[in-house]
Amino acid sequence: MGRLLRKAKTVASLVRGRGAGYVERLDAERAAGWLLPEGAAPAMVSLYVDGYHELNFLADRPRADVVAVHHSSRNCGFDFPMPAILRDGRAHLVELRAGPDGAVLRHGRQRIAADASLQDAPGTDANGGHGEGVVFFDEANASLAGWARGCGAVSLYLDKEPRREIPLDRAVAGFDPAGLAGFAIPLLPEQMDGQWHEATLRLGRDGRELDGSPVRFRVEPDREQVEIVRYQGRQLDFLLRDRAGRRVPMPVSVRVLADGEVVQPVQGTGCLKVVLPPDARHLVVERWPMQEAEPTGAGEGAGQVLARFVIDAAGLQPWPAAVSDAVDRELMERAAREFSAFCGAPDARFDAAWYASSYDDCLSPETALEHYREKGARAGHSPGPLFDEKAARHLHPALAAAVARGELPCLFALELVLGEGGLCTLTGLETGLEPGLETGLNAVPAPAGPHSAPAPVSPRLPVPVMQQDPAHGIYAAWLARLDITPDIRAAVAEDEARAFRDIQGKELRHAPLVSIIMPSWNRAFTIGEAIQSVLDQSYENWELLICDDASEDRTAEVVHSFDDPRIRYMKFSKSGGAGARNKGLRFARGEYIAYLDSDNLWHPVFLDLMVRSLLAHPGRALAYCAYLDTEIVGARVRLARIARTAFNPVRLAKRNFIDLNTILHHRRLYDWLGGFDESLPRLQDWDLLLCYCAIYRPVFVDRIGVFYRRNVAWGQLTHLHANSDARDTVLTKLERRRETGPQRLAIDWPARGRVTILSGAGASPAEHALAERLAQLSAEVADVDLVHLGGPQPGTWPQTPAITRHYPDPALAADPLRLGLLLGGRLSAQPVLSVSVEESCLHALAGLDPARCLRLSTEKAGLALRSLAANGACYHLGSVPLDIPGSRPYPDPGRSLVLVFPAPDQDEEALTQAAARLGFDLLLPPGPAGGWRLQRGTTGPQALPVAAGAIFPDEVGQVTFAVSMCMSDRLDPWALSLLDRLRAQGVVLAVNDDDAGLGGQWIAVQAAYAIKCNTPDWIFEKIAKLKADRPASDRLRAQGRRAHALEAHPALIEDRLADLLFQELFGMAWGEENGQH
Repeated sequence: MGRLLRKAKTVASLVRGRGAGYVERLDAERAAGWLLPEGAAPAMVSLYVDGYHELNFLADRPRADVVAVHHSSRNCGFDFPMPAILRDGRAHLVELRAGPDGAVLRHGRQRIAADASLQDAPGTDANGGHGEGVVFFDEANASLAGWARGCGAVSLYLDKEPRREIPLDRAVAGFDPAGLAGFAIPLLPEQMDGQWHEATLRLGRDGRELDGSPVRFRVEPDREQVEIVRYQGRQLDFLLRDRAGRRVPMPVSVRVLADGEVVQPVQGTGCLKVVLPPDARHLVVERWPMQEAEPTGAGEGAGQVLARFVIDAAGLQPWPAAVSDAVDRELMERAAREFSAFCGAPDARFDAAWYASSYDDCLSPETALEHYREKGARAGHSPGPLFDEKAARHLHPALAAAVARGELPCLFALELVLGEGGLCTLTGLETGLEPGLETGLNAVPAPAGPHSAPAPVSPRLPVPVMQQDPAHGIYAAWLARLDITPDIRAAVAEDEARAFRDIQGKELRHAPLVSIIMPSWNRAFTIGEAIQSVLDQSYENWELLICDDASEDRTAEVVHSFDDPRIRYMKFSKSGGAGARNKGLRFARGEYIAYLDSDNLWHPVFLDLMVRSLLAHPGRALAYCAYLDTEIVGARVRLARIARTAFNPVRLAKRNFIDLNTILHHRRLYDWLGGFDESLPRLQDWDLLLCYCAIYRPVFVDRIGVFYRRNVAWGQLTHLHANSDARDTVLTKLERRRETGPQRLAIDWPARGRVTILSGAGASPAEHALAERLAQLSAEVADVDLVHLGGPQPGTWPQTPAITRHYPDPALAADPLRLGLLLGGRLSAQPVLSVSVEESCLHALAGLDPARCLRLSTEKAGLALRSLAANGACYHLGSVPLDIPGSRPYPDPGRSLVLVFPAPDQDEEALTQAAARLGFDLLLPPGPAGGWRLQRGTTGPQALPVAAGAIFPDEVGQVTFAVSMCMSDRLDPWALSLLDRLRAQGVVLAVNDDDAGLGGQWIAVQAAYAIKCNTPDWIFEKIAKLKADRPASDRLRAQGRRAHALEAHPALIEDRLADLLFQELFGMAWGEENGQH
């Protein structure tokens, strides 16, 4: 705090009575300083090199020292890398100005001396010879747009008009976010006259031309321009501008057609809003005269088409028109002749198998061509996956009207005349099938740089704590006081070094706002240290909400001594720690939530480590880390332990091993599950974590991030309420949830989305059952396209309107390219869940977005749905609740039936002999030897039938013991789900101890028996002992049921799947609606 005040006094001496900017560093490498803004927007700083306007950048970085002097809440600092031209070895005169035409900042003029050792940049001339840039015509916004580097402005020559200088005043994705390299030049009314115009753009003052220049464009007169305000998820916000670029006043008579179906927009704040159907691919925006009634049916009529768009994996794209809708009669007659000839001798563009699978009114591939010629073409059917008749009619309403009048047989006939791609239609929007998409005079592809993903957020790591002066760091000061051996101190230092490496190795593409909740009651003597540990964080995008629970000491005075706009102090009436935290949560604005008590400390990289670690696990929403558990007795600070416990949900139900100060979670956990139980005097954090972790499996970050301080003299709740019945209350609530079901997610669904579920062609009945069960669970919240690639499957499944089942032709199922084109928008426009489909097949499906395709797989912690994309999302599911036969006694009273999942190399003969010797019969699952088999004694195996409508044979309900000789993550998803359901029915499990895996988790809480020697003789001898020891086997059964209820209750699986679907369908749009960026 003292350093901040001294720095503020220095700044005050510099600016008092002077201008509003100052340069602190100016050399060939960087420029740093500050410039106060004149209005709401950050100030622009312009760099001139040898009199040439080189570039612009924003002064928008936090400068608490400057803000303190000027009593302003605006960021005003800058720290920007200098261009390479200053390192060409030659001397240069450098100036920093307040904008392109502003005054030179104080100390903003510097002469860079010649240095022959600096020769990493080419030379330049006065016209920006070292620069680059691109320009294109933005038809949707009626403007010339682009970017440039190596200059601060571009020169525009439009038709024969004099030169205009256009400043670069916009940020460009992929460049430094503080740099301004972009421009957008709105067209004037006289340039929207239906005539061709030409614009030439050059770097700086008459430098070389930008890529894409000259630009030729034409804009029809008297037509409003559609400007897209926002497109996120499936919500589209847009407005209209007139020829002068002014907004068209509301209301306006506009309708939107999504694949030909009317979607009526509603008026929002200054724009029109529309929610598009989940599988929409083609959009048309039409204007209707106010005096005419608007049509409400499907199809396009007499309205004026303002814009056409296509939805692909990249979002909403303008659609180019390669052919005029006005087609003369001669061309239509020629098209009819070409179509007749095509139907007589079709080429590969007619796909009979695809056609028969796509249209229910066609009975077979053999009759497909006749059906298409006689009625399918006129009805709007496509001949094959390479031409989309429906899309063509949506994009060209006048031509569709000609078909309706009988002047054309179909629009494919016109394509036969114009050539492939003549009507700009795609099916599935697959790359490589986009003829005409890049046609036109102005389709100049931009370089990858400005359009690539945002640059990673570089970590700003502090000096390691062990190397810091304890007088200059609050965490370092307390660590220095800690009474530990040299070996432990060295281990703590090594842990910190690993944390630093973790941060450097985990890429961060954006820095979300973190809301820190800090409750306090009469903690004036400790809260300053806690606040300072937040201010010392290397991660800077946070807000600290101090929730004062009616303190009677000098807490407010201590808090107000910290002058940082990110700190928000709120004093409430007395409500206890849980109530104070809940009030803070209601005011939190961050996408992520963290908690720090007013008597504890964070390591300086805690937030950086936790944010990066959690975002490195897409699909996960909560993380916690290790911590130093310390106790203060007098002047001594003693280390009780280094708490670092891997997650186990059943163990968490016995005692809390996750400290609240160590967690970071997404705000939707609070929004959908609520906050702290205010009736509990203590252990509210344990109660909250039991609720959150039941659905959201946390990420354990095995690094020390928190210094937890206990001191009986401080009157902490841990000591004040040590003898309360809070523990009994928490356990009673937990037992109630175990008996009646867990707390459910209260999701506010913005719409009913749509999802595709693929079931593999070679899948077993049990695997198809997994797909059907996922469809049933998904149908609770979304419409489902369930695609069985192996054709109709045995079994009786509930018929619900929300599930549409598809059975593609086997010839198409074996051809991923054609199959993908057949499924079209079911792959490209909605999330895809895959069961038993080979990964290579999924990657080969045309139109499939790997980032939105999730494949069911067995992981260490159970079943998960994992993205096909590298570093994509992985959603923990646990298992899938399959229907199995009810438990009933085994017919032979003297024997027991044991279900065994053998190891891949296990000899079944050895299994049979070991089981028979000890009086057990074997139930063997499907494998290389065949389907389900029952082995009684040493006689040959008996094949077991599966009843119609069932998944498993009846004998599954007679199983007393179940054995997995494989590690849990080696089991097929259906096998793991079956074991889980048997556990719920009280079957005793024997599994391998796979340490961090599911088997080890069950063994650790005595929910399964540990296989210590994976041989048939050892296993059946132990099962025989368990059978004889009734109390021991009863304990295993009871604990197995309890563990299942805590971690794999069907309601938990349903909520995990609902969270997955929400994130995949609406996650980004929902975050923006809630102010999360």
